[in-house]
Amino acid sequence: VLLTVAWFTFDPTSAHRDITLSNENQTATCSSYDDRVVLGTAAFSKGTHYWEVRIDRYDNHPDPAFGVARINTMKEMMLGKDDKAWAMYVDNNRSWFMHNNSHTNR
Repeated sequence: VLLTVAWFTFDPTSAHRDITLSNENQTATCSSYDDRVVLGTAAFSKGTHYWEVRIDRYDNHPDPAFGVARINTMKEMMLGKDDKAWAMYVDNNRSWFMHNNSHTNR
């Protein structure tokens, strides 16, 4: 079985202007208290995929969200608020799943 690995980073052309990318586009920093979105450089149309995320600093606002999204997802609201993205986000107590502004699996 041949396993293909897709390596990707954050895409600077998709980043909201409040997001700063560093570490060869592997680190995203945002000092805004508003929700902001940045997409990755790889696109998938099928298959099973996973990625690892590390949060170095969490100031409790806004809540970080991670997931999958179409390229035309809204970039000025939390990932998963529109019907173009599916996200897991974390607050200071637990994690949540959201799609189309609907929470599931709380």
